[in-house]
Amino acid sequence: MAIVLQDEHIFNDTIAENIRAWRPDASDAAVMAAAKVARCHDFIGQFPQGYATRTGSEGQALSGGERQRIAIARAILKNAPIIVLDEASAAIDPINAAAISGHSSGYRRAVARQDLDCHCPSSQRDCAGRADYRAQ
Repeated sequence: MAIVLQDEHIFNDTIAENIRAWRPDASDAAVMAAAKVARCHDFIGQFPQGYATRTGSEGQALSGGERQRIAIARAILKNAPIIVLDEASAAIDPINAAAISGHSSGYRRAVARQDLDCHCPSSQRDCAGRADYRAQ
């Protein structure tokens, strides 16, 4: 199981190592794939050092939404059978939150069965739709 909290801890390390934290043996390609699903890849590419960018203490070099997306990428990379998102997209804009939800749905079907515990009403509707899909 992987749990992503609203205020997830970011280590004083590189972005790549933060994503890789729960699966230290993961390849760079796997880290990038998880970052793409979590909508991190584009903003990471804007940093001069990309995935080698240091996040600073508590992720101070990142916005709240960027920290949350990195935490979501970390959970995706772990490939746990269950992912619980406890308001983990609270600081993420609605466009990226919807994109993460859409990407992670396809990723789960392709790679592993993962469930979401949804708290906000729009996410609950999306989760209910996925539950109906699984029941068929």
